[in-house]
Amino acid sequence: MVCNHVSASDNVAIFVAARTLGHLGHLRFFAKKELLYVPILGWAAYFLGFIFLKRSWHEDKESVFKTFEQVAGSTTKRNFCLVMYPEGTRVSEKKLAESQEFAKSRGMPVLKHVLVPRVKGLLATFERLRSEIDAVVDITV
Repeated sequence: MVCNHVSASDNVAIFVAARTLGHLGHLRFFAKKELLYVPILGWAAYFLGFIFLKRSWHEDKESVFKTFEQVAGSTTKRNFCLVMYPEGTRVSEKKLAESQEFAKSRGMPVLKHVLVPRVKGLLATFERLRSEIDAVVDITV
């Protein structure tokens, strides 16, 4: 699932979609590493197998690929549903303005409601898990 991140309520849409698709128990989220330090939520995320990121491809690449091997590289077929937020953060007025300025400076389309996505991790996911991916679900709130 590929989602934008407006608020904590985004998760409601994710869980409804996962339940509808029969993957409620198979969700694996990409999340920023700082989430680990949030009382209760951090421990829950850790034990639910979240994939924690420093949000630097150079630093995250190795651990992300290792996770892909664990999730999809076993000899027995596993059900999994990766949830990622390619924008890398929640949308706010300030971040939207920064994203629009970034897009203008690079000659990219200026998006009105979502941030310019960070694509390295998204592309690496599709490349590494190509044979394992049955569908991509876009949840843009």
